[in-house]
Amino acid sequence: MYNAFLHGYLDEEVFMLPPPSYTKAKPNEVCLSKRSLYGLKQVSRQWNVEFCAKLQAYGFVQSAHDHCLFIKKTSTSILALLVYVDDVLVTGTHESEIKKVKQFLHEKHGSAHYHCLFTKKTSTSILALLVYVDDVLVTGTHESEIKKVKQFLHDTFTIKDMEYAKYFLGLKIARGSDGTYVNQRKYVLDILQDFGLLGAKPIVTSLPKGQKFSSTVSYLDEPEKYCKLVGRLLYLNLTRPDISYVVQQLSQYVHSHTQDHWQATLHVLKYLKGTPSRGLFFSSNNNLSLEAFCDADWAACKESCKSLTVSRSSAEAEYRSLAFTVCELQWISYILQDFQVSPPLPIPLWCNNMAALHITINSVFHKTYKAPTD
Repeated sequence: MYNAFLHGYLDEEVFMLPPPSYTKAKPNEVCLSKRSLYGLKQVSRQWNVEFCAKLQAYGFVQSAHDHCLFIKKTSTSILALLVYVDDVLVTGTHESEIKKVKQFLHEKHGSAHYHCLFTKKTSTSILALLVYVDDVLVTGTHESEIKKVKQFLHDTFTIKDMEYAKYFLGLKIARGSDGTYVNQRKYVLDILQDFGLLGAKPIVTSLPKGQKFSSTVSYLDEPEKYCKLVGRLLYLNLTRPDISYVVQQLSQYVHSHTQDHWQATLHVLKYLKGTPSRGLFFSSNNNLSLEAFCDADWAACKESCKSLTVSRSSAEAEYRSLAFTVCELQWISYILQDFQVSPPLPIPLWCNNMAALHITINSVFHKTYKAPTD
């Protein structure tokens, strides 16, 4: 979107000095701003409200489960937009629908709520938009619907159409006849370059075997470097489940890290050097069934006092893990339903603790068992 934040309308009274080039201003005269201006604290919120309202006027429905996703459905098509600030990704089943949406965005100007997922459904199609600030992804069942909404957005806000999505928020999207592959190769290479490890020798493990962090080792002279690197690794974790555990461990020490922690993060970078293109593959033949596995590392750290609700047994810890996994599965199933996809039920959830399983299936145990709250 071009000049996205200028499209919003202000609800508050905001006064400003006249521009230097405005010669008709009287002494001590100020201007009342009716529209959003860059630099005001409320501009991103007002842009979101305006953008959501226009999408809903076009027929999109905002997802109740992901506020960046907008969907328009019919019985024969689906159109979706993914929005990030003023960047919009559009996809759908018909090219003509995609063009209509693009034309709409090009010509015109969201929901009184701060949501990012919008859907537009009919008996034969669905159209979805996922919004992140001014970045928008659009998808749908008909190309014609996608084109319509893109045209609508262009007419309303004047957008930059990136055609088929190749990059979105640092994620590379590659399509093929067998499915879609998502990775963050460029993001990995940028991290390696920023930390001077682009020419490092690759290693095959994300963390040295038997790695233990010592509190007696000297602290870093530049602690902000560690925080910055861990933050970037956390974002990379979106498409790299192979580094999930080690990044989770390293992120626990952002307020108190030593040379051991720093060397461990560099070890992760050397591992990434050998696997920069690794990511997630979504097969076109996938039946979209859900399956989950959960586990708990009970009493792994007895002295941190991080948990406000302490599990007093491995069974209780595993039971909490089950409960939180069920919440995640429920959210994912809601998102799929927004796209008119109903995963096969029941959804398999695997746990390796028999005591926890007995608690879940027994209608009497749960009455005396404390529910998970943290």
